[in-house]
Parts: sequence; C-alpha cells; structure tokens
Amino acid sequence: MSEVAGGTQKDSPHDTEADTQARLHRVERQFAEIQRLAHFGSWEWDMATDVVTWSDELNRICGVEPGTLEPTYDAVTSQFHPDDRDMVAGAVQRASPRGGPGRLTLVSCGPMETSGGSTR
Repeated sequence: MSEVAGGTQKDSPHDTEADTQARLHRVERQFAEIQRLAHFGSWEWDMATDVVTWSDELNRICGVEPGTLEPTYDAVTSQFHPDDRDMVAGAVQRASPRGGPGRLTLVSCGPMETSGGSTR
C-alpha cells in the first residue's frame, strides 16, 4: 500500500519491488517481440563462468531449439558462419584486453551456420 508523505507518493519496499518486477517483465516481453519482428537476436557471455545466454530469436535464426545448445563460448561461436568467426574472436579480445571480466554485445546480420552444417 502506498503512503503520501509531504505531497509525494512513497511506496513500501514490497510494493516497489513488485512494481519493478512487473516493469522488468513487461520490458523483457517487449524486447523479445522487437527481436522477433526485426528478426535479430542477441547473446551474452559471462566470461568468468563461460556461460552464454541466447535470446529466443537468435535460437530461431540459427535453427537451434532453445535449451539444446551447450551454453559455452565455443559451442555458441561454432554457430557463426566460418567467415565471421575471426571477427567474433577479435571483438572478444578487444573487449577484454587483460583477460579479465568484461561484457560484449555483438550483432550478426549475415548468414549463420546451423549445427547441421547448413547456412541460414
């Protein structure tokens, strides 16, 4: 329940967390829909744990059933077209020149090689 203090609305911590979670969920749904409509996907690599997360649309673009690809850097980069793999490796090296933690966002608009070897 909200209280009004000094003319401004002050939410309880519980209400604020629920509101934040609802907004986050709404934004995530909107982002997924934008990716679907624009037919672009995204992925994120946690370099410290070597865990890669793909968007649902990137799974669709690559012809991969969500959850079936091993979520590691090597497994994910094997899905890029062979001509693009050096570009990906170079971008990763530039993102973390000292080999420490970092964040890298890549956009690939070109053909991708599926796990079966075909090009999409």
